[in-house]
Amino acid sequence: MAVREIISNFKLFIEYQKIFLKSAIEYRANFLLSTFFMFLNDVIWLFFWYLLYYKLGDINGWVFQDLIYIYVFATISFGIAGYFFGNHKEIAELVVKGKLDFYLTLPKKDLTHILISKNSWFDLGDLLFGILLLIFMVSVTKVPLILLMIIPGVLILIGFGILVGSLSFYLQSSESFGSTLYESLISISLYPGSIFTGATKFITLFILPAGFITAVPVQLLHSFDLTWFILLFLFSIALFLLAIYVFYKGLKRYESGNLLYVRM
Repeated sequence: MAVREIISNFKLFIEYQKIFLKSAIEYRANFLLSTFFMFLNDVIWLFFWYLLYYKLGDINGWVFQDLIYIYVFATISFGIAGYFFGNHKEIAELVVKGKLDFYLTLPKKDLTHILISKNSWFDLGDLLFGILLLIFMVSVTKVPLILLMIIPGVLILIGFGILVGSLSFYLQSSESFGSTLYESLISISLYPGSIFTGATKFITLFILPAGFITAVPVQLLHSFDLTWFILLFLFSIALFLLAIYVFYKGLKRYESGNLLYVRM
């Protein structure tokens, strides 16, 4: 059954990608502008960091090449999570505005369907920017390890988005709070890991786990440590599984509420 479910979800994923492609062709101006402006936003921010590094030389031992690595990990992870699994950032809105009803009336109403049923052209700009950085600004010898360590970043972004979005099942008016937490995760992941020490470093690893998206992978590129490499994957998988558990527990509350409403 598990294999059959995976195949079914993959086929559904492909069908959604076909729909998104047709939509991009039909609304090509919006598609190109959205993708371009996010790409341009990444260029501007990287140029800002270049000017800062040009003046300072390094930030607590982290040089500009380290920031290149940060942007490779961050933008490719953001791009994959946002473009292919766009609804991971919209769980709270789906719950609060009753939009989950659409999925619950369909034969295939699992979380995978919810995640893949939306994409973001802005996030495609991130993905393209990260790929170009990887091609032109990174040594070929580091590419395999980088691609491998992008996987935990994607899992963390999707898992964290689901987790904070699922708060809406349990707490009223948590939509803006969850959105703020998610945006904070993204913002923190774009800063050099060397600026965080002590309690702030703990927070960026285990509370708002931005460090596992960028800082830890960058450190592993410099000095590979098997313990931290394993921890990177274990933490990302644990967070992802926790998010799935919290979502489905919350979904029972959502469903029971709707059933009560129908009976009334």
